[in-house]
Amino acid sequence: MFTVFVRGLRLEAEIGIWDQEKGRRQPIVIDIEMDLATGHPVSHRLADLVRYDLAAEAATRLVAAGHIDTVETLAERIADHCLGDPRVEKVRVRIDKPEAVPAADGVGVLLHRER
Repeated sequence: MFTVFVRGLRLEAEIGIWDQEKGRRQPIVIDIEMDLATGHPVSHRLADLVRYDLAAEAATRLVAAGHIDTVETLAERIADHCLGDPRVEKVRVRIDKPEAVPAADGVGVLLHRER
């Protein structure tokens, strides 16, 4: 398998269920890993590639669309987008909220999904 990934995508998001999280943006960090089957020859044509830049753009659009209650919801939406490409067999989405718990380096979710 090949794995195409985005690591450390830093965005400002309106995310959270607590009153202090509503109506303001806070930093989040997103990692996306997409596992691809290698049962066919690797192409070097841009049109044939599963592109990490497009995964990052999709995550950015989802965050920009408005308030999201939970990181779990955002992770599911990103995973659904990635699995929309039939070449992606598995996806892992990690979302970290580095300021959510002051004594921690970060908190969040890690979602694994596959076909």
